[in-house]
Amino acid sequence: MISLQQSSRHYLQRPDASYARVDSNATSLTGFAGRYSINKQSGSIILNAAFGFIDPWFDSNDLGFLWRGDAINGHLVLGYKWVTPTEYYRSVQLRFATFG
Repeated sequence: MISLQQSSRHYLQRPDASYARVDSNATSLTGFAGRYSINKQSGSIILNAAFGFIDPWFDSNDLGFLWRGDAINGHLVLGYKWVTPTEYYRSVQLRFATFG
């Protein structure tokens, strides 16, 4: 269990994370992960936003694939689309995005 806590997915021993510590008595990792998203695609206005997080003690084990723990990320996409066809195009979309 200690080697899992110190693996590159978790790095619970790193000195810059005062909130994460290796627990030598642990028998499992009981973290959490989640993602909240908003999506609007109908009509002319496009909106897509999401916020995700992974706790340092989260480990999906056999359920899936985990690149790394202890992450917070998000994105925002805003746009407009013109759907009335002309002789030059069927539809045009203009989108602006930021990721963090």
